[in-house]
Amino acid sequence: RWAWDMASGWANQCNDVDRPARLARELCDARPGDPLVWLNASYVLPGAPDFAAPLHAIERALALDPGRVEVWDRHAELLSLAERFEEAELACEHGKRHCQFDLHLLDGRRAWVE
Repeated sequence: RWAWDMASGWANQCNDVDRPARLARELCDARPGDPLVWLNASYVLPGAPDFAAPLHAIERALALDPGRVEVWDRHAELLSLAERFEEAELACEHGKRHCQFDLHLLDGRRAWVE
């Protein structure tokens, strides 16, 4: 995340705010089987109004690695931002069934959603 934040800041300074999203798409094309690429893409792809692009990215990450708690957490966060609260709560519950470690993150996210 730190690197993506730095890239976004640099892109803003260069008046090329779409550059991080373009880079994320290029990485997804180059490494389609890497769930971390898709997870990171979910942070830099444009979200509003319906969060379709980041939700697509995070759903791809979930398909590739359903046991990664960070992916479920991000999925629930994006669903909440899209005002799909019931789905966000379900994502937390599904994540707890698929993951083995750091389940407290999903408990915290569920509390944030509520």
